[in-house]
Amino acid sequence: MRARIAFATLVALLVAAAPSFGAVAYTWSGPVDGDWLTATNWSPGGFSNTVGDTAEVTSGTVKAVGNTTFSSTLILRSGTVLSLEAYKSQVVTALKLDGGSIYMGSATSLAGNIEVTAASIIQSGSADNNTISAAFSGSGNLSIYNNQAVTRSVTFSGNSSGYSGTWFIYDGNGLHRPTNLYGNLGTGELYVNTGASVTVGTSTTLDWTLDLVGGTISSGGSAGAYHHTGTVTLLSDATIRNVTDYSGKHVYMDGEITGNAKLSLSHGASNRKVILNHANSYTGGTEVLNNTAQVTAAAGLGSGDLHVDGGATLEITITGVMSQLADVYLDNNAGVYGKLNLSTSTITTVNFAYVGGTGGWEAPVGYTSLAAGDYTSANLSSYITGSGTLHVLAVQAEVPEPATLGLLLMGGLGMLGGAIRRRRH
Repeated sequence: MRARIAFATLVALLVAAAPSFGAVAYTWSGPVDGDWLTATNWSPGGFSNTVGDTAEVTSGTVKAVGNTTFSSTLILRSGTVLSLEAYKSQVVTALKLDGGSIYMGSATSLAGNIEVTAASIIQSGSADNNTISAAFSGSGNLSIYNNQAVTRSVTFSGNSSGYSGTWFIYDGNGLHRPTNLYGNLGTGELYVNTGASVTVGTSTTLDWTLDLVGGTISSGGSAGAYHHTGTVTLLSDATIRNVTDYSGKHVYMDGEITGNAKLSLSHGASNRKVILNHANSYTGGTEVLNNTAQVTAAAGLGSGDLHVDGGATLEITITGVMSQLADVYLDNNAGVYGKLNLSTSTITTVNFAYVGGTGGWEAPVGYTSLAAGDYTSANLSSYITGSGTLHVLAVQAEVPEPATLGLLLMGGLGMLGGAIRRRRH
């Protein structure tokens, strides 16, 4: 019995004295652009790139060299940078962006998992396309700066359904550098800022809030339709464009579009529509550019003036009064007409309708106001197609601009009719 007790005591002492093999916490101590897998660039020394260990960068720039995988949990604190070597593919098993930045070299790819815990930056700044297939999570905001050359892009394709932060998309130096969002963006918001261009992959349904700050959102790149089910807020004049390569594949805006700015709708080729399926509440008016935009819900165009540019067609598939519309402009630009396709609408009622002119959002003198009454393809064939009827109310008098009004009053003129009211943005 005594021997057994002594043996058990010896085992307990040996276990207590055994070294611990738990996770190790490392801190970056290497030079600027030092290799992220060089053991001597971390403190304490002997970094082994082991899953479960943590590697924290509190200052400086770390460089991912070669086609490599970083297995430990990499933490980028505020002001630090992970620089990805050009023409290489990197994998991060677990990257935490806690205010840090990722700078992508030319034709670089990044896979793995990225948790955003504080506002962070991803910048793509070289001449060839870059791709990020990593899945994002967390609630910190992401600012994407795409500073590549003309026609180059940065593409995000990962499943980020667990991400709840906001995507801020910025342009670089006014050139066309689209940011492609082909994966699941999560449950947060998307801000497309002035001058920036975003292409959202088709064959998918996304449900997030989209805030267009003067930017452009396009849909294209695959053979399927794109459905946007979330809210769109127009923070300034912005564009929704269908640029798919496939005829008959449309962009469906199924969520509400709100805000006080102007919405422009366009496409890259024929039979690629932008379809508004919601009763929208934006107030800045609508401009239809070289495309067919189809409205399938009552008052789907929001309020404000409607301007159909020369060569563009607006299909109206509802029946009844488009009560939220102010005035309708059908442009004639060098003999190319803007048209209303009313083939599936029995009657469409508007306040005023104008035809002619030479283009532009601000109505030139060339427009002619239609008198109250009904207009069909029989009496307005250049501007109306189909069997439907455009019913013009013309219930209010035309009012001249203040400067014009002052001149008329000073001249003692009693009649103010005939002055052309100019349209504003």
